[in-house]
Amino acid sequence: MSPSSWSLVSSPKLPNQAQWNGVISGMTVDNKVIFVAVGFQIQQNNPIQGKIFFSFDADNWTEATINVSTQSVNFTAVAFGNANDGLGNLKDMFVVVSDDGKVLYAPTLATDSGILDFKMASRFYDYQSSFSDLIYGNGIFIAVGTHVLNNETSSILTWKQTTIESCGSFSCIAYDDDHKIFVALQDGDSGAAVYSTDGTNWVGATTLPEGIWGTVSYGNGKFVAFAASDTQDTQIITSTNGITWTAVSTSFAKRNWQASAYGGKFYAVSDGHVLESDDGTSFTETAVEVKNWAGICYSNDLFLAVGNKVAMTLGHISCYVEGTKITVLVDGEEKDLPIEELKKGMLVKTYKRGYLPIHLLGRKKFINRQEISGERIFVHKASGLKVTGYHFILVDEIPAGAYDLGLRAEDKKLLEAMHSEAFEPLKQNGLFTLYHIVLDSEDKDKNIGIYADGVLSESTTLQSFLEQKFELL
Repeated sequence: MSPSSWSLVSSPKLPNQAQWNGVISGMTVDNKVIFVAVGFQIQQNNPIQGKIFFSFDADNWTEATINVSTQSVNFTAVAFGNANDGLGNLKDMFVVVSDDGKVLYAPTLATDSGILDFKMASRFYDYQSSFSDLIYGNGIFIAVGTHVLNNETSSILTWKQTTIESCGSFSCIAYDDDHKIFVALQDGDSGAAVYSTDGTNWVGATTLPEGIWGTVSYGNGKFVAFAASDTQDTQIITSTNGITWTAVSTSFAKRNWQASAYGGKFYAVSDGHVLESDDGTSFTETAVEVKNWAGICYSNDLFLAVGNKVAMTLGHISCYVEGTKITVLVDGEEKDLPIEELKKGMLVKTYKRGYLPIHLLGRKKFINRQEISGERIFVHKASGLKVTGYHFILVDEIPAGAYDLGLRAEDKKLLEAMHSEAFEPLKQNGLFTLYHIVLDSEDKDKNIGIYADGVLSESTTLQSFLEQKFELL
């Protein structure tokens, strides 16, 4: 995935003169993806006004209802999780915090049904609290800033303060779901960090390298934290346990990294720049159009970043669209079955290997964006086959002007659909369900020719299947 493929969202409902500080993905009650962005809008001749918007496709956005005053309010972070709504009902909900001590919540909703409705969960006047980050993990929400607060109670309406000795305010927090560990980094140049398994009892970690840390994420077995200063030498630190931290050698310019996320890759965003890494150790930097980036989230191969604008990028996804018919052998008879009806072990007709059983079958959600070349859906002009742009078809020769990846399947060459004159872009934005299969053979690391809507296409490799993080069927 190349960061150069970031695409701006131009929803007319997103307000001008807005600064978005946080974004998160969640699920609707009917199990659809929903995004929520929080921040503030600059009002002419008036104080700033807090804003919360939501979207089902990361492209079309709607303003949420907020049942408290939002004048002079800056919403700083948002999280999604499950909690008691105060009436004894466990519900999936979004929680939002602000820089003036507000904690708001809104139960999720059904797709295209109603408006997200945020109410006050609590406000911490007595503590003069200001919250900078928020996380959900192990059944609780935890907000950090001038204080650490959690809802480890019977209700989302009741929050309690946690006292951490010898620590000032905190800038960011992350959660390791593998080992059930929270890690919070202190706001300031002392380099302090704390960790907890329950969100209430916190222990000081080994002192971090000196610096100011603006954001931390967990993925691929490690925490990765990024500097919030364009003057400090150490820009990135990592830890496998949240206790002992190691500085990472970097060659890019010093920057104020504001937000990070993990989704098969680590991303961090700053003022007009993006860092990308597969392992949290080796990073590449790319300049992008959006300024003042302050939030980023990941969902289903889509990274959504927010700042003074909203932008997104997608992974190199190779899949069939739901409804694609795959030629299989059933009770000794060849049939063309919709890919969503296939089962593990079914025999699939191949180009030159007879019939091979399905080893793995998976699906995932995908948001089609016409303006992003590879990360969109293409349609075969003759058959109507729909695949993503990076999906391979089998051809005799690579056309002039298209890059030959050097990949082969038997005696055929592999060509990405977006480079084939037989395909054209699907002129429809929106959310789609994608599928792919791995066949059971001695060459699971190779693409195998199969027939999809009559077109000679490919089954994917085991490595590619695992990297794309499909939902197993």
